[in-house]
Amino acid sequence: MDLNEANAALADKVVPINPHQLDWYMAELTLRNMHAGDLRRGAVMTPEDAVEYQRTVRDAWSESLGPIPADSFLSAQTSHAFERDGLYIESIILETRPGFFATAVLAKPTGTSGKLPAVLQVCGHSELGRTYPPYQNVMMTIAKAGFAVMTLDSIGQGERITYMEDGISQAVKATCPEHDYAGIQCLITGMNISEFFVHDALCALDYLESRDDIDPQRIGVTGCSGGGTLTAMLMMQAPERIAAAAPCCFITTREDILRTHRRQDLEQIWPGMAAAGLDHADAVLCMAPKPVMLLTADSDFFPIEGSCKTLEKARPFWRILGNPDGLEMKTDRCRHGYSHGLANAAADFFSRALRGEPAAPVRPSEPVHEGRLNATPSGSVVQSLGSRIPHDYVVDKLAGYDREAAVKTFDTRRREAVGFIRAQIDAFPAYPLYLKRADDAFYHAYDLRCELFLWYQQENLSNFGIFFHSPGEIPLHNVLALWDGGTLVRHRHMDEVLALCHEGKGVFIVDLAGTGCIGDDLYHGGEPDYFWSRLGNYANNLLVNGDNLPAMRVRGILRAIDAVQEICGTETRVDILTRGGFNLYALMAKLVDERIYSVIEHDPVESFRRIASEKYYNDNNIKAYVMPSMLRYFDILQLREFVKGDRSDENR
Repeated sequence: MDLNEANAALADKVVPINPHQLDWYMAELTLRNMHAGDLRRGAVMTPEDAVEYQRTVRDAWSESLGPIPADSFLSAQTSHAFERDGLYIESIILETRPGFFATAVLAKPTGTSGKLPAVLQVCGHSELGRTYPPYQNVMMTIAKAGFAVMTLDSIGQGERITYMEDGISQAVKATCPEHDYAGIQCLITGMNISEFFVHDALCALDYLESRDDIDPQRIGVTGCSGGGTLTAMLMMQAPERIAAAAPCCFITTREDILRTHRRQDLEQIWPGMAAAGLDHADAVLCMAPKPVMLLTADSDFFPIEGSCKTLEKARPFWRILGNPDGLEMKTDRCRHGYSHGLANAAADFFSRALRGEPAAPVRPSEPVHEGRLNATPSGSVVQSLGSRIPHDYVVDKLAGYDREAAVKTFDTRRREAVGFIRAQIDAFPAYPLYLKRADDAFYHAYDLRCELFLWYQQENLSNFGIFFHSPGEIPLHNVLALWDGGTLVRHRHMDEVLALCHEGKGVFIVDLAGTGCIGDDLYHGGEPDYFWSRLGNYANNLLVNGDNLPAMRVRGILRAIDAVQEICGTETRVDILTRGGFNLYALMAKLVDERIYSVIEHDPVESFRRIASEKYYNDNNIKAYVMPSMLRYFDILQLREFVKGDRSDENR
């Protein structure tokens, strides 16, 4: 076989494999978890069962979200106010944490007295945030039904766009990309970007409750798209504080999201929730028996089919808890978004739920120019107020970890790192090793023999490897070669393969999950891969199911060592050779597996901490390297010290 033929030697030369195995694996894992959740939810029969089930959902959500500040907002000020079209409109600045500012606008009918019911509208993904005309229309439509309606900018939107160094151009694109960019910094540090969304919204509820013109017992919540996500999070976080809720264009099912391959940014990714068997229905049912309306669009990319399934899965909780008509759904003939039809439906729903009477439909409202609604002179809390941003809290968290490490011994820190990695690996059991070889037995490349092998590291998740060695006896010193692109780019590394084999070693190039010829076309080694990538989406789905891509690849390394020992014997020496960021996987593997003799790092990534410590970082293919909370236990430097047993930083 010549080299062109050798370079065409792929996994299906061994046995036929599913070219979409990663999608297949993810679907099977998700559906298995969702089925288990359906069974548990369906077993709820009594009010006591229902209340206990709600508690378990909220506990799981709290674990997924992580801790949030217990403090309320620190200050609030109305920057200006005006009257328009029968409404009194205020632009508001909230300080939700020291030096951390949120902007909002509140509208209420003019000429009212006493305490009004209120609705908090949390924004979906629009750069304009609360000034986005459809969100203005929702606010005004509900306000005209007799409500005080406050619309809150989330981070990365409206006056809270973070990455604008000159106050004009965006260094990181706003909304979804910004949420993901900051979310990665949070995730690798052990935080959750959603904590900022949730805490800001809770502070907004606190503010509404503190106003003399609002009835604190009659406050509802609504929001569309990302605002629907935040509404769902609030339904789990604080249902006791919400009198009625209307999530719009978000509620569906994990199964239906999976079918669409729809990408989501990290505040919509709830780590471990699917692993716990929890779906959108569980967020909804936390509100039972209080009134809830699902606002849906028939042509949404959050599939209406899933919304209907969720309605049926959650509805029994309202029946069991004594309010069988408390869960409703309204569908408009439209695409994704808070249409005027849905705005009128929301006004009517909240009026029936909180005022005891229906609301008549109104015509769409003319939007106010965004500049008139701005609460800051520049239209930016960062530029005008010097507001802190999520990255500042990430840096604070890292400093806290440094203080913790300074009082721990080397052995304690090493033991904690081993335990952390081992917990990630052991979360998913290895599949029995059935080593499959190509029918042709041996190929040749130059003067080397090469053999093709395939095996499964986990059920439905295969690895592929090409074993190069000189003719003759099987070598007892072997090198596991790991790099971006795997076997598909082996031609770039043949000089090194030849040199190692001529030294009497064997070289086993291995495709880990999502790489090489088992990459499912999710990502091609060396190509640009930024926000909205298929590999990033796969990594997100792993997070929801209680896993992550680095952990999956470390499991793959350990199973590859099993394969090497099956081929060459248990006495073989195994080194690992890496290029680029694959040194992270190899060093983690060596720390937990003494069979690995050494790790040879070529062009290594020297630090992943800088992803979190620096405001700006290169996010190309970044989710391949993000293990939640990793920086609490180690960076590359610490991994190297741990695998060597070096105590040089004992008192660092």
